[in-house]
This record gives sequence, structure tokens and C-alpha cells, in this order.
Amino acid sequence: MSTLIIDRLEGDLAVLEREDGSTYAVSRDSLPTGAAAGDVLREQDGRLVPDPDETACRRDMAFSLEQKLKQKFSR
Repeated sequence: MSTLIIDRLEGDLAVLEREDGSTYAVSRDSLPTGAAAGDVLREQDGRLVPDPDETACRRDMAFSLEQKLKQKFSR
């Protein structure tokens, strides 16, 4: 099972990032309903399935890092 992140949405396309950092585009229609940029997806049985726990974890880590950077550079 591979992990993908929705890098960005461009019109009818979604750009997905693989674990190795490479990207590729798919039809936006192939995404799970409600999927958004930054969401983590898993490939299961040829389908893209959302991973809300991993998405939340990564968003929390990004927010924490952003706060640390703001603190460091606002002195």
C-alpha cells in the first residue's frame, strides 16, 4: 500500500506526490469525495482511500513547525 499526498489541485487535475517526492497528475474525479490539497491518501485495491489520521498528524506537525519558526524569527 503506497502513501500519496495531494500536492495541489489544478482545474480538473490533482497533482499527487509519492513518498519518494516524485509527482504525477490524475483526474480530480478519481479523488475521494471532499479530498483537498494536503490530504494523505492510500492506494488500496486500485482505489485512492483517504487517511484522515495521517492527514491530521501531518497538519499538526506542520502547524507546530510554523509556530516554532514564527517564535524564532519574531524576536
